[in-house]
Amino acid sequence: MYGTKLSTGSRGSTSTKSKKPTKPTGRVPSTPTELALLASTEIRSSSEPRHFGMAKVLNAEIYAKKQRREEDGRGFETNVQDERFKALHDEYEYAIGLSNPYFRKTKAMTRLPDERRKRLKDKVRVLADQRNARRHAAAADAKPRDAGGDSELKRLVQSVKRKTGDAGSTGVRGAKTQKR
Repeated sequence: MYGTKLSTGSRGSTSTKSKKPTKPTGRVPSTPTELALLASTEIRSSSEPRHFGMAKVLNAEIYAKKQRREEDGRGFETNVQDERFKALHDEYEYAIGLSNPYFRKTKAMTRLPDERRKRLKDKVRVLADQRNARRHAAAADAKPRDAGGDSELKRLVQSVKRKTGDAGSTGVRGAKTQKR
């Protein structure tokens, strides 16, 4: 059956070929006990599930990414009072729109509009205080003028009388009008 003699064609000559040595594959044949361990279901650990669920694996990966992201951001605080944010706080062209669909709510992004509101509130308060101070100063200055204001009023009345004329004999410019 597996002889070393091979017959070739019609000539009837025979030749002997030697078998080529096999190359080592590096694979060690498994023993029957190892195969039994692989095939048995009783040896599985209780924590390993019987069926594979891809959704659970994906959820675990997403959770792990979130945990890493949170750990990376710990200890970092945005300094919203930095001068580089001045345009965001003071100029309306650079105001952050919370209703914009591209707005992503994060801790830093919520602190920036809060700081803007705080600064605007302080600015309004300062302007109101300045306005009240000017009003009080104007009211304080107006009281002493009232005592001397009578003489100014008298001069104004005399000026109007002169321009209109005492008995209507003089016009606005002081010229006499003729009756026809």
